[in-house]
Amino acid sequence: MVEPLKKKHIPKTLSEAMALHEAGQITEAEHLYQRILGADPKDANALLNLSTLHSQRGEYAEAEALIKRLLTSQPKMAYAHFALGNVLGKAGRHAESAASYARASALEPTNPTAHFNRGITLDAMGDYAQALESYERAAALQPSNVQAQLNRANNLYRLQRYEEALDACNAIIALDPKLPLAYTSRGNVYGALEKRAEALADYNQAIALDPTLAVAHNNRGNFMDKEKDHAEVLASYARAIELDPQYVDAHLNHAAALNRGERYEEAIEGCNRALALRPNVALAYDTRGSALVGLKRYAEALADYDQALALQPTIKTTPWNKAVLTLLLGDLEQGLRLYESRWETEFQRDDVRHFEQPLWLGDTSLEGKTLFIHPEQGYGDFIQMSRYFPLLVAKGATVIAETPDALIPLLTTSFPDPAIRFIAHGSMPDQFDLQCPIMSLPLAMGTTLATIPAPAPYLRVPEARQAQWNERLGAKTRLRVGLVWSGAKIHTNDAKRSTPLATLAPLLQLPFEFHSLQREVRDSDMPNYTSLIDHRDQLQDFADTAALVDAMDIVISVDTSVAHLAGGLAKPCWILLPNMPDYRWLLERSDSPWYPTARLFRQPQPHDWPNTIAHVIEALQEFNPRES
Repeated sequence: MVEPLKKKHIPKTLSEAMALHEAGQITEAEHLYQRILGADPKDANALLNLSTLHSQRGEYAEAEALIKRLLTSQPKMAYAHFALGNVLGKAGRHAESAASYARASALEPTNPTAHFNRGITLDAMGDYAQALESYERAAALQPSNVQAQLNRANNLYRLQRYEEALDACNAIIALDPKLPLAYTSRGNVYGALEKRAEALADYNQAIALDPTLAVAHNNRGNFMDKEKDHAEVLASYARAIELDPQYVDAHLNHAAALNRGERYEEAIEGCNRALALRPNVALAYDTRGSALVGLKRYAEALADYDQALALQPTIKTTPWNKAVLTLLLGDLEQGLRLYESRWETEFQRDDVRHFEQPLWLGDTSLEGKTLFIHPEQGYGDFIQMSRYFPLLVAKGATVIAETPDALIPLLTTSFPDPAIRFIAHGSMPDQFDLQCPIMSLPLAMGTTLATIPAPAPYLRVPEARQAQWNERLGAKTRLRVGLVWSGAKIHTNDAKRSTPLATLAPLLQLPFEFHSLQREVRDSDMPNYTSLIDHRDQLQDFADTAALVDAMDIVISVDTSVAHLAGGLAKPCWILLPNMPDYRWLLERSDSPWYPTARLFRQPQPHDWPNTIAHVIEALQEFNPRES
């Protein structure tokens, strides 16, 4: 039996225990701490040190209990609240951790470390504004704390206060021109300010000062990603991971870049490595979900998206990713609700518009109300959703639609009802009661796969335009085929949806009359363009394009606005789709519930346009416009 420790021996025993603890002899140190507490259950040093020991083992509940035991007897001990904040932070209980640091600071306002640690905890919670305040207090109390100054600059950047962030970084660099992290932070700011050359120079400077700085390579990868230099992106992330295999963010960034390069199996491996390091990181599930979509493992992708949302309900990207997938799978009821998350995405967050009038999503009566429809996304989207305008009038609404100028002549003819009015893009009606973005109309109207309104046609060509084009084209002697092979280069999915005109060369050998329906032709397509009849100079707006489309026997188009135009005119329209199509074309089927006269030709494998065109050629040789 061990003789009980006497109080007079506590100081010597504590010194021995701390020496053992520091030497890594944890079991022996724990035994001595327990002996001290046997002699004095309220000994602050033994309680705190034993708590630290349990925390080092990952035994956070035991560590927390010991500190709270100390606080029972010494509730105003600032360091005990600080220590509790440390334990709770390690346990991932960030809100409680921040509260403990706040109590420590209230009791000892001049302790810079409590403010600094509270900032780190608030960062983990995504509360960058309060974290900024904590870093500013820490830096004011301890000007030599460069990390506090750097964290302050980083949070100014996160809060999009870029000019202030730039000043903060410049101040740090002026004090220490050889601090690599300061250049990394300033590079981020320069990137946000669209100062591309300066951003890249700063990342390169950080790497020159410290080639082993993983975060500099990671951030350089983020920057190069915006520059669309895919090989450099992957190389930067790979180098960051090589330098720091535990770097979770680098693994996730690398996986996301692999997704964009359609290297989905490798992306999944990267996400799995990130999850092995940090099992509860929501972004890993979101990124892996996108890779699984690329592999067409849809059920697994949905499970990953749901897990991401369970772990982090405020995550921005996952609701949108899940929306697109559920819509692609034909679940419009759930998908359209989730589609409202588009305003939180990088894709559309800058397009949010604010009105005094309420947003209408179908929840109130339209009887006697004026509904303002405002545009978003592209021409094709507006054409597709304009079918809802008469249905809104049938519900008692007066519709005022802010409309892309190139569509106004066509839509004014197509919807002559005086209760539907089209106004120029950028203008506002004098008075209205409710407002709705045009891509929210399917949700507001309760659209399901079975109830998609698909009147054929719902667009009409102005008679004068049709007469002009009939005169221009003259008498028809052969089958007239209208072609669209590429859309706008700025479209996020252009590389997949567009194809070089050379790909259509076998099609152009058929004994038909091929007309270009495009206003813009890329330089790389010009050598093959002479095979087509050119109308670029005559296509002034969509009324002209509609008249030309209507004069065709059939339209063959990639997924662009002309496909929607032809569908709205009920013209036979064959739509060429990439292997992973836009959500509105659904999966596998060769028809479209949106356009009864459309026929879908899908790539059998990613980027396999030649086989897709071969199927089109076979079908076109059998096409009879009188039967369509």
